[in-house]
Order: sequence, then C-alpha cells, then structure tokens
Amino acid sequence: MRIMRSTGAGLIRYPNGVFTKSLCCKFATGPLLRRHITIIHSNLADVSARVFQEKAFIPATPILIQRPETIGSTKIAAGAGIPAIDRWFKSKEAGVGDDVVFFQEEYLKPFESTVLPYELVTPVFNSQNGQDILSKFISENASSLSRYLPPSDVTIKELLRDCALADKDDGRNTSQPTEADTPSSPGGVKLDEPLTERQVELLRRHAPLFQKFHSFHAPLELIITASRQNPGSTQFGLHGLYIAQAQMADLPQQLRDDLPSPELVLKAGKGDVYDANIWIGTPPTFTPLHKDPNPNLFVQLSSSKKVRIFEPRKGQAIFAAVRRKIGATPTAAFRGEEMMQGRERVELKEAVWNPSNLDGHEVTVRPGDALFIPKGWWHSIKSEGDGLNASANWWFR
Repeated sequence: MRIMRSTGAGLIRYPNGVFTKSLCCKFATGPLLRRHITIIHSNLADVSARVFQEKAFIPATPILIQRPETIGSTKIAAGAGIPAIDRWFKSKEAGVGDDVVFFQEEYLKPFESTVLPYELVTPVFNSQNGQDILSKFISENASSLSRYLPPSDVTIKELLRDCALADKDDGRNTSQPTEADTPSSPGGVKLDEPLTERQVELLRRHAPLFQKFHSFHAPLELIITASRQNPGSTQFGLHGLYIAQAQMADLPQQLRDDLPSPELVLKAGKGDVYDANIWIGTPPTFTPLHKDPNPNLFVQLSSSKKVRIFEPRKGQAIFAAVRRKIGATPTAAFRGEEMMQGRERVELKEAVWNPSNLDGHEVTVRPGDALFIPKGWWHSIKSEGDGLNASANWWFR
C-alpha cells in the first residue's frame, strides 16, 4: 500500500486502485476548521466491501465515495452501477454555464400513472417577484392533475400580512410596516399584480415561519409536468415539489431494475436492506436536521445536494437546544412533519446552516457520488443548483 501526502490530508492508494483521503474543510476563514471526513476517490461500483467496511461501516464513521471527473451521464451511471442516472434524466447547458437537469420523458411515459408520495410547502411564490406560482400552475394545467395538489389555504396576501407583522416584531428590524406592506384589498393580491421590492423582501425573509407543509400522493406525471420550464423562462413550472421517501419496492419492475442495490449495501453488513427509497424534486428541496435508525448509503442521481452531518452527541445537542428554544420537548428525532414547517423548521435551519457553525462535516454530493451516514448520525440536506434534483438511499444492516 502506497501512502502519499498532501496539505492537511493523507492520501492512501489501495491495491485495487481505490484512493482514500482524510479531508477537512480548508476553506473556512479564521482558525476554526470543520471535522475531518474520509473521501474515497473512486467509482461507487469499484469500491470493495473490505475497503468500505474498514474505512466506514465497522468504525461507524461517515465517508464520501467521490467519483472521478467524468463527462457524460452514461459513464457516470456505469461507474455508479445505477442505470437510472442515465435513463431517467438528461441535461442541457444553461446560460449560466451549469447543467440543468430534466426528465427523460419518453422513457418514463409508460410509468406516468405510478402513484408516489409527495411533499410541498405552500404558498409557493417566486422569490424574485412574489408571484403565486402554485395558483398559476393549477390554472394552466389539467384539472385531472391539479386536483392532487393541496389547497391554497394561505394566500399571498395573508402570507404577506403575517410577514410584515413578524418583521415588526423582529428585534433586529427598526422599520415599521407600511400600508403597502400589508395589502388589504378584498380580492387579495392578484396573480399578475406585481409586488414591491419591499414586499418581496418580506416574503423571502419571513415566509418560512408561516408556510404550511403538505404530504399527499399523486402520479409521477405531476412532477414531470412541474419540471417543464415555462416559455421564455429558466424556472420550472412548479418549484419545491418533492417526491419524498418513495419506496423502490412500490415502483414498476423496470424502474426498480434501474436502481439495483449497490454491492456495499449487500455485503458490508448482514445483507439486510431495511428500506430503499427515491427522492426527486424541483428545487429548492430541503430536509431539516434529523437522524436515521439504520446505516444509510445515500447516492446522488441528478444535480447536487449539500449535506451537513453531526456526530450523535453533537447533533442531539443542537436538536435539543432548538426544541427548548421553541418550547417543545426534544423527543422527535427522525424526519417528520413537525420539523417541516413553522418555527422549528426555521430554527433548525439556522442552527445547522449558519456559517459560524463549524462543528460538523459538510459535503457536496454530485451525480454518481455516494455518502455513507452511520446509524444515529444527525444530518440536514438541501439541493443545489437549478436542475431537477434526485437521490436514492438504502438503509441497511
């Protein structure tokens, strides 16, 4: 075994060509650095169960399996051993120079009626102009599809009024809400009525406190339709729509065959796959801080996700502090509805993603990359970029 050295990290080459690297985030300013995380530089399909056991599974430590720089989804899919990466998604070059990902609609068309679990936080508004995106999407699409979507129980008008009041109560803010901030017209804010810059800023700053979380079931066709770009726009028809924790066992056989369980999942432990799921969303998607009851291999299929991970004791401390702050008991720890909306969602996001929090690991997972999250380790996940975002995960023992 040959050992090479680089600044702040050890690079190890195994006989099978797999490289591992113990890496800390060297980009933080000041003397504080994030904790170390091991990176295996290899295609997922090329990592042996022995290496994975030694570096991650047995010591129960997070590890990122980072694919080589590869051009083309076909090579990425082959390197990961997951055909869905190439068969389900396609990308085209966007004006900003990043790949924007879409569905391979022709391939998926036979499966559009497959019913899957969805999540959506409403109202859905355009962060640039405050437009009610959900109402617009419903008005422009077939009623047979829109009927699956949750009702708009909070209007933009009502949301804006709550945001203005929250801004007034915010100790960091000294301005007072004006009549323009809190519209009172009987009809509310019309779909095509432009908001002021001040109103849009209020929505961006405070809307998560008042938006409502919904979970429901709908066909695959819903997110395929939502992922189509509006004419003359780079935005999807409906953003923030998330197929969340859809079990692979419920998919049609052809789609299940596109998501074979990685060899590491089958051989590192007892071979017991507790659960396997897909996660597909139009950005932005976000999951607050939580932990899982079993080891988790998380594989990115399209676009990228950023993940922050905390060792069990530290994650529990962050979670408990947030629950005490909002006046709740720190009992719920797994991903659940109570943390997906309101003040708990806002406070968990602030506690975890605040730039001053350097206690945990932070990694970016790209298509073909795999992240191992040990049992009991806390983590929060958010999408990156403007493309259709998709992941798969296997909980195993």
